[in-house]
Amino acid sequence: MILSDLIKEELILTNLKCDNQNQAINILYEQLFRYGYVKESYLQGVINREKTYPTGIKLDCSINVAIPHTEAIHVLKSGICLAILKNPIKFKRIDNPDESVEVSLIMMIAIKEQDKQVNVLEELVSMFQNCNFIEKLAKQTEVKKIVDLFKNNAYCVK
Repeated sequence: MILSDLIKEELILTNLKCDNQNQAINILYEQLFRYGYVKESYLQGVINREKTYPTGIKLDCSINVAIPHTEAIHVLKSGICLAILKNPIKFKRIDNPDESVEVSLIMMIAIKEQDKQVNVLEELVSMFQNCNFIEKLAKQTEVKKIVDLFKNNAYCVK
């Protein structure tokens, strides 16, 4: 599985304006649901998981990310809903839940095969180390160019 195969045009939202984490999660869920990637139960699964295991990641780049997700039982087919935010919003930090981080990119993961989810997360974290890629991605507004950016930086999931 190649990470770029999980990035579909219908799951990319650019210049998204959200007031907070809950609103962002709802919007991304609705996109995944609308296109048949997830079940209705997915939303509550993500909300519950974020309370216990937050997903905001402070990067060494000028951009920070969040990777909300939940268990495979809530997923119909695999995909990643990507949102590039107009303005950063706060997510609790993955490494320190008592602190928040301002995120500008959200990648909501829906992986049908539970055993592949950890691999996808590992590959995303690896991708997040490439500040040049992340900063290019965060500035992009054209959906087709975002898809191309992922295809030209072929990150593979084991």
